Amino acid sequence: MKKLLDLRSQKNCSSDRFMKILIIAVGILFTFLTVTVSAAEIDAGLSALKAGRYAAALKVLIPLANSGNDEAQRVVGEMCYNGQGMKRDFVASFKWNEIAAENGNKIAQYNLGYLYEKGEGVAASRAHAIDWYTKSAIQGYVAAQHKLGDIYASSDQSKAIYWYKSAGDSGDEVARKNFARLSSESVAASQEAEERQAQKRRDEEEDQARERLAERERRDAQEAENRQSSGDASAGIYADMQKNILGNMQQINSNLQPSVDAYAASNRARAAQDEERNRAARAALEVRQEQRRRDADRERAARDEAQRAARAKAVASSPDLPKYQPQVVIIPSSPKSCPPGSSPARQANGQYVTVPPTAYCVKDTQSGSGQGQGQNASNSNTGSSQNDGSGSASGSTAGQSTTSAGGLTGSTTSNTKKIEWGPIQWEAFAICRQSESSKKWWCDGPGQNLILFDSPSVESALGGVECPLSEATAAGEGTTKSGKRADVYRCGYGMRSWDRNIVKIYGLAAAPRPYMCPKDKGLHCTDSYNGQVKR
Repeated sequence: MKKLLDLRSQKNCSSDRFMKILIIAVGILFTFLTVTVSAAEIDAGLSALKAGRYAAALKVLIPLANSGNDEAQRVVGEMCYNGQGMKRDFVASFKWNEIAAENGNKIAQYNLGYLYEKGEGVAASRAHAIDWYTKSAIQGYVAAQHKLGDIYASSDQSKAIYWYKSAGDSGDEVARKNFARLSSESVAASQEAEERQAQKRRDEEEDQARERLAERERRDAQEAENRQSSGDASAGIYADMQKNILGNMQQINSNLQPSVDAYAASNRARAAQDEERNRAARAALEVRQEQRRRDADRERAARDEAQRAARAKAVASSPDLPKYQPQVVIIPSSPKSCPPGSSPARQANGQYVTVPPTAYCVKDTQSGSGQGQGQNASNSNTGSSQNDGSGSASGSTAGQSTTSAGGLTGSTTSNTKKIEWGPIQWEAFAICRQSESSKKWWCDGPGQNLILFDSPSVESALGGVECPLSEATAAGEGTTKSGKRADVYRCGYGMRSWDRNIVKIYGLAAAPRPYMCPKDKGLHCTDSYNGQVKR
């Protein structure tokens, strides 16, 4: 039972919601139809008014005005004012325009302002007229904007300029001309006021100057009168005082001259001392800079020596590079196995060349009649092959057969360590140029972002860009980015991933040589790579 009541209540709520929506929709539709009908009726009334059929126009417009249509109210008010279809009635015109204006009709607001301004149908009031003109102008009615410009033109030019500009921007050509005229007059008036103010200040300054001059003249006259009244005695005393003062001044000057000369000499001596101190400071600075350059050269030389020692130690401790052995291809008679003394052919990555693996074979580099030494060392990166001196070296004395990185089969002992080779590295280069004026050297080399300027020698310049002359060799000539001739040097090692590729940067024609070293070697790779597979 409770569930049934819930369902019934839900249905009732749905019905109520539907009825509300239906009522709102009917209201909107009615409003739309009313507005549409009103607009059509107003158009019909205006057409009749334009055609001079005033009675027909009033018959249509008056019911609309009584129903609250502000446009119909405005038109009826204008017909009352003009006496169209009736006797002219300013009072009725004022009432209809007032109703339409209060409903927001901007033309009716303008009409109401006009009636207040002229005092027609209502007592004249300039304030009320400006108020209704302003409301209409704010809504963008051009005639109201123009009218406000006319009203303010004689009392407030700034407001007049504003409303003339608004009307002119809306296309009122007369208002635009009035705006231009008032703007120029305002500028001229402002300039004239400034000129009057400036003239007033000048007049005041002249009056003050005249007053000061008159006061000075009065003081001079009084002093002259006082001097005249003091008589000859005062004149004699004054002359004696002047004479004494002059003598005292001469004495003071004669006493001060040695001090002035001594002060000037002291200044000259102080200036000479300052100059000497400056020269000594510059000399000391140059000595310190030269010492720092020598220390830097020694540090680079020590670093280069350490790198050379480390490379020599790494080369001494690394195994000998393999010697290339030519491969001899053998076509097997049986597709299942290679003949004695040969192995299945493999690629550099260790994969067989074809499938099945015995499609063709490669002759072993150590196979033979067994007339060699008791042990023959094979290529260092293919493992160590051993025999007992009595037969083919392809057999394994240790009983184990391994495949090298190069794909050749050999016999190795179980304790042989396999070398892991790193990638091929292309040779590093450096480029240097000597200045024709200063004879100093400039170098750019593989060192990351290291470009050396004003180096005293090519040795120090090359060392500064990680291409020491002790390891480098000349590689001909090149050009800098500015097109100037420069010398090119081979650095004798392979570039790491972070080194600068001078060949590419400067577009050098020199062909770099390849290098390959054991994997993860910390120093520069100095092992030449001759194209032989080291895998």
